[in-house]
Amino acid sequence: MDPSQLGYDETRTKSFYKDLEDRACALPGVESASLALSVPLGDSNQEAKIYRETTARADELLQAFYNVVDPAYFQTMRITSPGGELLRPPTMRPRPASPW
Repeated sequence: MDPSQLGYDETRTKSFYKDLEDRACALPGVESASLALSVPLGDSNQEAKIYRETTARADELLQAFYNVVDPAYFQTMRITSPGGELLRPPTMRPRPASPW
């Protein structure tokens, strides 16, 4: 969903996604909500080509797939670290600007 296609500017888009997340969290039975560019196991992938210093040819590039998520994503999805701790948003740093 891209609100800019409906004429939303950056400020209104950020407000839209914050309101969406707040309203989802307010629903009965919802423990946590988060935003992500694509859903897990969905058919939409973001990719990037990775260049190494020794890479000279296009066929030697590495391909990486990624997702853009908000700070609450790992907690919402209950994704843990290898040590078993629940990954939580950082508390000592300012929250990064949402990509939306």
